[in-house]
Amino acid sequence: GWPGMSEIIIVWNSPRTTLTTVTKEKERIYATKLLAWNEDPSHPLRIFFSLEEGLTNNLLNRYHPKLRPKNQAVMYFDDDGPFFSKEAMVDVGLELWRRNSNVQVGAWPRNIRYLSSRMKDAGKKGLKE
Repeated sequence: GWPGMSEIIIVWNSPRTTLTTVTKEKERIYATKLLAWNEDPSHPLRIFFSLEEGLTNNLLNRYHPKLRPKNQAVMYFDDDGPFFSKEAMVDVGLELWRRNSNVQVGAWPRNIRYLSSRMKDAGKKGLKE
């Protein structure tokens, strides 16, 4: 484990049934483990089902006060990364937060690719405005 980490919160922005009705065997094994850990009060993992809390599917749900994290320092990871070593993510991230605890630190930008013509046009338009 990581020193100081007492809780892992997964913000699930899809219906719970996406975990309970998985058909592929390997994915079903992982889904079953996640749900079991969520039900075990002694396990640090907790799943926050956004839709069951009356929220919509929104990436900003990670900041919603209904999460009620137990700690002052909170680290966020998207399911699409980027993922770095424990030292880069946790040790350095927590040290940055200790030095700047009144702001969000160490945020990694999302990787946005302009592949479709619609997105390329939107990007060009945005540069002109």
